[in-house]
Order: sequence, then structure tokens, then C-alpha cells
Amino acid sequence: MENTENSEKIIGKNEMMGSLFDSIDYTSNEQINTFIDNMTEEQAIYCIEQAIHSCHSRGSFTLLESEVISKSLRRIKIN
Repeated sequence: MENTENSEKIIGKNEMMGSLFDSIDYTSNEQINTFIDNMTEEQAIYCIEQAIHSCHSRGSFTLLESEVISKSLRRIKIN
């Protein structure tokens, strides 16, 4: 049987602090700021894709709007 008393998470130096778009975890404000400041084009496109998936699953976009954004991203990736 698992000891539930020790299973509580205490936020420490390497513990997850938050998650962007439910897919990009970070452990500190400094880490996320470094990521943002040094983002590559590939990482930027990945972030946009994750934001779109997150917004769609939360009901922020209609299906048609999601498809238009998806097609736009595919067009960017081709070029």
C-alpha cells in the first residue's frame, strides 16, 4: 500500500511550476524566459501548434477556424 503522506508534491528547484498550452512544462520563470528569448523557428511553430490544439480543445475556436489555422501552419512549414 502506498504511503499517501509522502506522495504530496512540494515545489522544489526541479519541480514543475507550470505548463504552457498543457504541453510545455517549465520549472521556473527564468527557464520560460530563456526559452522565449532563444526560441528557434521550429520551436515557435511548435508553440503555435500547441496553442491551437489547446484553444480548440477549450472551445475557443470553431472547427472551421481551427482548420484554417492548421492549413496556414502547413503552408508556412512548406515554405
